[in-house]
Amino acid sequence: MAFTISPATTDQIPAIVSFVMAGRTKMFPMLDPRIPLPDLVNFQQTYLDHPDGFFLTAHSDGQLVATIAYLAYDHRFPHLNLGQDRIVEVVRLYVSPLWRRGGLASMLFAQLAHQAQKAGIERFYLHTHPFLPGAVQFWERQGFTLLDVEKDPIWRTTHMTRLCKDPSTPEENWIGSSILGQA
Repeated sequence: MAFTISPATTDQIPAIVSFVMAGRTKMFPMLDPRIPLPDLVNFQQTYLDHPDGFFLTAHSDGQLVATIAYLAYDHRFPHLNLGQDRIVEVVRLYVSPLWRRGGLASMLFAQLAHQAQKAGIERFYLHTHPFLPGAVQFWERQGFTLLDVEKDPIWRTTHMTRLCKDPSTPEENWIGSSILGQA
């Protein structure tokens, strides 16, 4: 199955927001989908206009099949002591079920990391949850290390980080504004 990875554009915002919200509802059915998410409400300012924001999409046959993004980290977890590096938070990774287990998520992150490095980002932060199958292990394979696991019995929020510049980040497939691939 062929796909194209490319940066989000203004005209794609409504479709991206719908896709992300549908994925969020599947991953987190306990959350109220009617509560607006600030980054999605302010998509243009957060991901397209901000120097520490970037959003990638993957399409196949005109259909949106996966997303990933980063946004400026807001230091809302001061106990993590991430320092004063230029830090972004990796967010909104969602791959349609038919496209999972084929390497698309890894390719999306590799391209996101390449863009972050070009933008002068120094460090990635993210958090995930053990109840999302394979999430912690996926991010470890991308070079992230564990910072903290919260004691909350439901969420067990798992905080992870990685330096942006990582020698294992492939650059050879990035072609201008998009990448073509097979899953």
